[in-house]
Amino acid sequence: MSSSSQARHVVAQRYGRVLFEMASDENTLPSILKDVNTLASLLEAEENEWRLLTNPTISREDQTQMISSLAKTLSLKDLTVRFLKVLSQNGRLPFLNEVLKIFHVAHSEAQGKIQGTIETAQPLSKTELAGLEKKLSQDLDKEVTLKPVIKSELLGGAILKVGTLMVDASFGSRLTKLKTVMMKG
Repeated sequence: MSSSSQARHVVAQRYGRVLFEMASDENTLPSILKDVNTLASLLEAEENEWRLLTNPTISREDQTQMISSLAKTLSLKDLTVRFLKVLSQNGRLPFLNEVLKIFHVAHSEAQGKIQGTIETAQPLSKTELAGLEKKLSQDLDKEVTLKPVIKSELLGGAILKVGTLMVDASFGSRLTKLKTVMMKG
């Protein structure tokens, strides 16, 4: 992860978790989750229009007016509107997609669920994937759902990412370790 994408992720983490905590504290989680889903769908469907709103040449005041108009059209809750305006005022509106994803992660974690990815060179069978999810769920004491990702550049093995856990059991990493040991010895 590059330093700019890492910084972007840290910012998204902060804002996404703050929105989740505020929605929980204000007992508006179901309605804010609905707003988050609405915004996520809008970002996906109207990507070009969203780029226009987040264009750095548009003043914060104009962004705030556009947010108010959008909020009225979409019937967004007050907390969501205030949050979008804070993102705008802090120059973080371009991070909204990542922020919404972090909100979903926080929501899933609060329900005892966690999502991860399993990167492999070849597709896993449904049985293999289900077995891995079951074992991880038992070990982590959470309901684990894995998204399989095919990475043809992997020679073999797998890279597992669940929450803050990352296990690199790929052949590439094993060969790198072997090379390091051989160069030392």
